[in-house]
Amino acid sequence: MHLAPGPSAPRLVSSAYIVRGGTLSYDPSVLPPTPVDRFLDDLRRLAEAFYGERLVSLAIFGSHASGLARPRSDLDLFIVLASAAPRRRLRLDEFDRLEADLAPAVAALEREGWSIDLSPVIRTREEAEGFSILYLDMTIHVRILVDRDDFLRRRLDRMRSELDRLGAERRTLGDRWYWVLKQDYRPGEVFEIS
Repeated sequence: MHLAPGPSAPRLVSSAYIVRGGTLSYDPSVLPPTPVDRFLDDLRRLAEAFYGERLVSLAIFGSHASGLARPRSDLDLFIVLASAAPRRRLRLDEFDRLEADLAPAVAALEREGWSIDLSPVIRTREEAEGFSILYLDMTIHVRILVDRDDFLRRRLDRMRSELDRLGAERRTLGDRWYWVLKQDYRPGEVFEIS
């Protein structure tokens, strides 16, 4: 799905939900939720309960955000927390407990023909303020499930502005894509994206 450009435009989050002003509102004019949409509702609800006030943002990126997911595609999660363990392994150990809570929802999804492995990227709010290569594609395809104070939306808007300033372009080559970050790049030139 596309994250619509511009600060005032509604943003498509999934086939059944539209984000307006940072809250999820149901739009009955859109197709009914798919099995994956129902799973994402469970994921959002359980993540909010599990992380509590620490959860800043929860988003889906990759094939499930772009609409190219297949029944065996992994589900790429971008999780922003107000505070997290200092090491990646400890963050993933904590996530494993959330994943255990999701087991019934995963089983229901598997009965619908989907076999999804969760692939979380977990950042603190401070870490997420910095650059991440993941943001490039997230400026085009993202499904934001939770976004307190529009943190992730504002971060992606800032990245989008930087890409516009540079004249960056995502190009396709067959079924793959790549980024040309600066149209008039000269060898040896140094530029920054924040």
